[in-house]
Amino acid sequence: MKKLNKNQRVDKVLQDFEQKYCDLIWYARINPKNHHIPGVLTNKLRVESMYPNDVEDLKGEHGDWHHGFNSGMLACARYLSTLKEYGSGLADKEFPMLDS
Repeated sequence: MKKLNKNQRVDKVLQDFEQKYCDLIWYARINPKNHHIPGVLTNKLRVESMYPNDVEDLKGEHGDWHHGFNSGMLACARYLSTLKEYGSGLADKEFPMLDS
């Protein structure tokens, strides 16, 4: 496997953070009434298996705090990714974009 340089490692971490926190935001927003929609239940189980501790945090006493943290992490990851790809003009305009 090819060793990643510093910029590639940062890009990978940003991609991983964006995926993780997008998944967790989606999970917090799902409604059991939507389990009949194709893919919803499968995706819910995928998120639960990939991030069991984070899912438990969302279900816990301080779930609102964790949801807020996850939202902030997603906004930050998207800001930094947009900043790197398109510059500060678009990044500043889009921040904090949480549409998922």
